[in-house]
Formats: sequence, structure tokens, C-alpha cells
Amino acid sequence: METLININLDKEEMFYSEYNDQKLSRSLSDYIIHECYGEPIKNNIVINIYCDFKITKADEEKMINMIRTNYQMYIQDEEFYLNQEYGKEIMLFGVGIILLVLYYIIFNKVVLFSEIILILGWLAIWESTSNYLFVIGNKKLKITRLKKIKEAQINFIDNKKSLK
Repeated sequence: METLININLDKEEMFYSEYNDQKLSRSLSDYIIHECYGEPIKNNIVINIYCDFKITKADEEKMINMIRTNYQMYIQDEEFYLNQEYGKEIMLFGVGIILLVLYYIIFNKVVLFSEIILILGWLAIWESTSNYLFVIGNKKLKITRLKKIKEAQINFIDNKKSLK
């Protein structure tokens, strides 16, 4: 199965960032990601770019490289945040375990303080576990989708020839 993304470019400038012609347009980048939502994650992605202007093979290659580079940067950012999230969850889980050990070894003799330690311990474990199951899963899904976009088959189609 394939996820087909059609892009119509009236002018070549629509492809590039308005501030840097060496980068992909933010709106185009967001559009490509948005078009993937709701589609099965296992689908391969095919991007058809319909151009109303003349484009050379060198420009096509440049544009393809810009698309791949753009999404590679997104992937690197998301993987960085994912690794930070892993570290945070491991630390939080460890704090929860330490608090529970302290409760059972030291603080079970002081009633009010020990109950607070017990609650904080279980809360830390619960929070780290729920984040691991829900937040990290969503980040992994996003990374997988971005990798699919980066590996997409990209076709340039001359609108003037296809209309004849």
C-alpha cells in the first residue's frame, strides 16, 4: 500500500523557505506531514510534485536532497527528545523505588511522614510508567512516520505536459 501526496507548485519559489533558498518551505514541510496523518504507518509514501514551471534534473535532485535533509533534521530532533524522555523516566522510576525502599526500611515508624513517602514513591513510579507507555510511544510513532517521509519516492511532473 502507498500513501500518495500530491503537491502543486505554481512557482519554484513556493518550494523554498522565504528566508533561505537552501531550505524547504515550512508550509510545504508541514503540509507533507499533515497529509500523512490518518494513513497507515506501514504504507510507503509517494510524493508527486506537479510543477507549472520548467525544472532541470539538477534542480530536481537539489529539491529531493532538501526534502530528505529537512526530515532528517526532524528525525534527529525527535530522537534527541526521545532520549531525554527515556532519561527522565528512568530517573523518576529510580526515585520512586528509592522512596519505597526508604518507607519500608526507615520511615515506617513515623506515621504521617511515612505515608507521604509511600505516596510520593508510588506516584513517581506511576508517572514514569504512564509516560513510558503513552508519551514515548507517540514519539516513536512520529519518528517512524518522519523516516517514511524521508525515504519517500519523489516524482516531479511537468503540469504543462500532463495537461496536454
